[in-house]
Order: sequence, then structure tokens, then C-alpha cells
Amino acid sequence: MAEWQYKAKNRRGNVSVGYLTAKTKRDANNQLRALKLRPIFLREDKETALDRFVTITYDQKGNQQIHLGSGLPGIRDLAIFTKQFALMTERGVPLIQTLNILSQQQKSPRFSRMIEKIKTMVENGATLSRAMSTFPQVFDELYVSMIKSGEVSGNLDQVMLELTKFLEKAARLRAQIKSASIYPSMILSVSLLITYAIMVFLVPVFAEQYSTAQQEIPYITQVVIDTSDFLSKHMLHALLGVIGLAFFFSYYRKTEQGKLQIDQFLLVLPLTRSLVQKIAVGRFSSTLSTMMSSGVSILDALAICAETSGNKVIENIIKDVIARVSRGSSLSDPLSENDVFPAMVVSMIAVGEQTGALDETLTKVSEIYEEEVDVAVKNMTDMFQPILIIGVGLLLGFVVIALYLPIFDQAALAG
Repeated sequence: MAEWQYKAKNRRGNVSVGYLTAKTKRDANNQLRALKLRPIFLREDKETALDRFVTITYDQKGNQQIHLGSGLPGIRDLAIFTKQFALMTERGVPLIQTLNILSQQQKSPRFSRMIEKIKTMVENGATLSRAMSTFPQVFDELYVSMIKSGEVSGNLDQVMLELTKFLEKAARLRAQIKSASIYPSMILSVSLLITYAIMVFLVPVFAEQYSTAQQEIPYITQVVIDTSDFLSKHMLHALLGVIGLAFFFSYYRKTEQGKLQIDQFLLVLPLTRSLVQKIAVGRFSSTLSTMMSSGVSILDALAICAETSGNKVIENIIKDVIARVSRGSSLSDPLSENDVFPAMVVSMIAVGEQTGALDETLTKVSEIYEEEVDVAVKNMTDMFQPILIIGVGLLLGFVVIALYLPIFDQAALAG
């Protein structure tokens, strides 16, 4: 089956736009005729590379509208959508009506179009989880699995409320990290601009004076002058080189080997180890507790934890845990054999297994680590800022001293 977007007129000449599901274009045309609609245009609706930058939609009058940007919802937008969905489901609003209302409320045209397609698929007999799974760029495996468990158990509203809490926690964490990185990024950016201005505009003035005076220049001063000369003459090449390195790093980060090596480095580096570890443990506990409380089996829940861990080292550890648990081991035993999960966490999980309250125990662990992450983010920011300031100060101090060193040497000879 394929999705088809249409624009059609009825017998009164009123224009309508929408989506339908059909195997072929002929079948789609037949469906429109059955609805007594005359198609103006009909095309298969496929995601293309252009959709990452431009979104094309049609209003109820059939007028084409072009929107810049991918239009994909952020995690906070998804949390709001999920909460609204849960509240309407809890109050007995029919599923199709809920989807229709939510599609009209979205600010993002592309997200609204996705919800329209989900509604069409549900109207044609698909389950909500199956329809959502066709949009993995918005509804990931964790989201779809929880929706599926809610459909099976008949507690879709409660599952979606749990999912809302999970998404809100993830959004809060992301906002914390983003907020903590703003000040250091501003300092670094301003410092680089000042350094560039000194190298390109100030250093050549000193270099010309020293050249005119035919004065012997110390080695470090010559290094600064040569660097300035390179930046002045080859700035475009330097900029292209930096962009190329950024693209290479981005590509390498997406490879299996690159992701593993970078994640290993982050877990070893003293500045980031504590924060990365706490985020990983908190995310693991929160995801697993949310999945298990929604009725997902522990092996399926662990598999999703591995996929959504965000860290290749943690993912490999969880995959090893899955293999051990599937052979009859407890959850706490394999977790205790690595240094990522602290002894306190492993002990709490062991107690939860023994008492039959593992999901509640994991919820408590995630709450503890939510506070721990807050402290770790603050500590890392407090530690990083002075290191950055000192580093920038040393760089600028080196350039200034290098520039004035010939003057100091001349003064010493004159004295």
C-alpha cells in the first residue's frame, strides 16, 4: 500500500485536499470517484531529501503553501502532543476525532500532515502503533512499542501519560545541557574573533615595523607573524579546511567504529566522565521503568534501552545484559560486572528483583539520577568555564608577549 495526496473537486465545485491509501494510482482514482470527487491532481506522497529543508502543504481551498525548514517536531512538541492525546483518550474522545483535532492544532505543517496520514491509515484498518511506526523520524521504537503495549492492555491513556513524563524529562535534560553550553560557547566564539582580529589586523602592523627597522626577530614572534600572514592570504582555505574537518568528524561520528571510540573517550575523559555516566544510568533506568510499567516484557524493554541509550559503550553493555538475561540470569548480575553502573544502582535493582517491584525501584533510581545529572551539569559548567577562560587568556597573552618581545629585547640592548 502507498500513500497518495490528492486535490479534488466535488459536484458543487468545492475543492478539497487530503490523503488516501491505495496500491496503485488507478485504485486511488477509483476511491475518489466512489467519493464523488473529480481529481485535479493525484500523486504518491513520498519523503524526499528536499523535505528536510522545505515543506509543501495545501490549505482547505487547495492553495499551495511552502514552508522553510524540515517541520519535524522537537521533543517538547512531541511531549505536548502525547499529553493532549492522552487527555482526550482518557475523556473518551474517539481515536479518529482525536487525530483530526491534533492535526489541526499543530504549528508545524509537516507534523500536521503526518498526523493526517496516521488518521488515514487508522481509518483504513491499521493500528495506531503500526501507523506511527511509518514515521520513525518522529515516533521512535520506544514510542511505538509503548503505544502498542497500551493498545494491547487497553490502557492507552495511562501509557501515554507515562510516555509524556518520560519525554518531559528528556526535554528538560536536553534544555539543561543546551543552557549550560551557551555561556562557554559565547566566550569561545568571542575569544576566537578577538584572536583573529589581532592576528589579521594588529600583527601585520608590528611585522611591518620590525621589517622596516631590519630588526632581528625572536622565534616565537616569527611564528606569530607567519601565522598571521597565512591567515591573511589563505583565510578561505583555512575556513574550508575547518569545515572539511567538521564534516569528516560528523561522518566519522556516525560510523560504528567512530561512535564507539568517541563514546569510550567521553567515558574516560575526567571532565565528561561523571556527566556521561550519570546521563546514561538515568536514561537506562527511566526508559526501562517506563517500558516495564507499561507492560512491555523485560527483554523487549532492554532491547529498546540499548537502541535509545545514546552511547555505543552503554549499548554494548546492555546487549550483553540481554544475552545473559535471556539465558536465565538476573538483571543485576551482568550489570555488576562493569564500572559504568555504580554499586548502589546495582544493589537497588537487585532488591527490586527480589521484591517484585523492579519498575518502581527503577523509577526511584531515575529520580535520584535526575538530581545527580543536575549537579553534574552544574559542576561541569563551573569547571569548564575557568579552564576556558584560562586557556583563552594564555593564548592572547602568548600573542601579545610574542609581539612585544622584540621591543623588550631592543630595550635591553639599549640599556
